Amino acid sequence: MTALDTRLYHGGMMTALDKSLYHGGMMTALEPSRHPSTDKRIEHAFDILHYNQNLIQFADSKANTLIVINSIALASTAASSAGVPLMGALKIGFMLAAVVSIILCLMVVVARSDPPDERARRDLIFFGDVMSRSSSNAYYYDFTDTKSSIFLEDLLERNYRVAGIAERKYRFYRMAQVATVAACLLWLTHLLISTALQGLG
Repeated sequence: MTALDTRLYHGGMMTALDKSLYHGGMMTALEPSRHPSTDKRIEHAFDILHYNQNLIQFADSKANTLIVINSIALASTAASSAGVPLMGALKIGFMLAAVVSIILCLMVVVARSDPPDERARRDLIFFGDVMSRSSSNAYYYDFTDTKSSIFLEDLLERNYRVAGIAERKYRFYRMAQVATVAACLLWLTHLLISTALQGLG
């Protein structure tokens, strides 16, 4: 019910039918739809796509940072001597944790979407589907011939797949974080004990 409808009702300018619709709650059916248009939905879908793509790039950069940290720690520890058995156990434990972390980080970097053959049709967004056209004219024809509703459907499908990539990347990254923390604790323990033994010697 709009403000104009309310004024008309109280001002006595509505017919008996209008008043019955007002009291029956059916006057809202005459109001414009509150749902966004297809073009607006496409704009929102692109915002979601860009947001998830930025999350993916952030996960890749964080994974690369962990690779550098673990690689430096591995290089510094590999050159040290084991000394006592405890030092050897700490060194082996650290190296295993660091290697596991690096492997998980690599899984973050290489995590990708499902195989292309599982998609129902070629869309207008994914670069592989774009380049599967024979020429730019073929892509132009498909783009201009596609209805907005179909384009929105393809875009939402792409959003779902990109979100799946982000979920896999961050799952591997969280495991890599745990392995890195364990490696750092073992490394620091190894370093402190090694320093203490050198001081006693």
